[in-house]
Amino acid sequence: MKRIFFIPVIFLFVCCNQEKKDIFNGEVYTLEDTLQRKFLHGTHVILDGVYDGYMSVYDSLVLFESYKYPAHFCNLFSLHSGKHLGDFFRKGQGPDEFLDFSHSEQYFNNNGEIQLLGFDALKGTVYLINLTKSIITNTIQCDTVIATDWNRKHTLPCAYMFRTDKDHFVIRSLLEYSFLDKKDYKLGAYYLYGKSVDSIEKTYILYNRVPDVERVQVIDQYLSSMDMIRPDNSKIAMAMKMLAQINILDLRNGKLTGFRIKNTPDYPEVFRKDYTWQLYYADIRASDKYIFALYSNTHWDNSWKSDEIHVFDWDGNWLHKITLDQKVFQISFDPVNELLYGLTDMDEVYRYEINKVLKNEE
Repeated sequence: MKRIFFIPVIFLFVCCNQEKKDIFNGEVYTLEDTLQRKFLHGTHVILDGVYDGYMSVYDSLVLFESYKYPAHFCNLFSLHSGKHLGDFFRKGQGPDEFLDFSHSEQYFNNNGEIQLLGFDALKGTVYLINLTKSIITNTIQCDTVIATDWNRKHTLPCAYMFRTDKDHFVIRSLLEYSFLDKKDYKLGAYYLYGKSVDSIEKTYILYNRVPDVERVQVIDQYLSSMDMIRPDNSKIAMAMKMLAQINILDLRNGKLTGFRIKNTPDYPEVFRKDYTWQLYYADIRASDKYIFALYSNTHWDNSWKSDEIHVFDWDGNWLHKITLDQKVFQISFDPVNELLYGLTDMDEVYRYEINKVLKNEE
């Protein structure tokens, strides 16, 4: 994207309405909703087999992660042929088994071999899984295994974990509280660890204080977001669930900035006891140039599926408002082929050539 493009966008879409730092540890700018809606038609992707859960796409592979599988945590399919490539991350306590498995959709291409960063929350272990070798051998092959002391220092598993370089990770903690005093909260934050993961090198504070709310049992929902790291590992984007707000954390200087759609609720309003909860952003993915966020804007108890995608750049400029031909509850982005994928509540996968919308900016 050419540098000259940023100048008019900033003045058109980002109003200089900076809000005082109170709960959120950064400035918040309001975004004018003046974008013309664009439409995108998808292609149905047929997969040969049963799948369920969290969908993740990279190059020719689509991975589904779910606790519903009886003997494993994930199954893998080819996007080219639709063929089922295997069931992976076997459940159990053996040397090649997992008590738990999750990932933050961070893939790497290492000399033509596809790697995935994963985490066993119950063991507190980080894995760099070689998916290419795992498919060939039909068993999980790990290029790196790192034991952490996360479970000794925290009462809850981490929310997100990303590798920033070969020797460092950033890990986001959940909002934790004392079991003896539920008002004694420990705010969630991002922590930068070295490869040994035995000491914190840097802390990125996201919130200054815990909200004063009566519904204490769900207080973490007020601060929750769906997070994704930029592929160059310089920034993390957060799509908030209870606010129509995208946050961008710059890992280089620690600056946190929020961008919220104008005339949508802020924290003082959503804390009211009579407030009707809304889900705003349901999912997020990213490329080096763009942030893709699934905008639901529906009652919290309703289906979270939506056909609306908001596209931002990494400076917080709101560039596009896209309507898909299918309502999806989850999205994924393939950075190799620059394709967006959506998963419907009927477990149907659709592929979208999103560059048809984005190419006019090149």
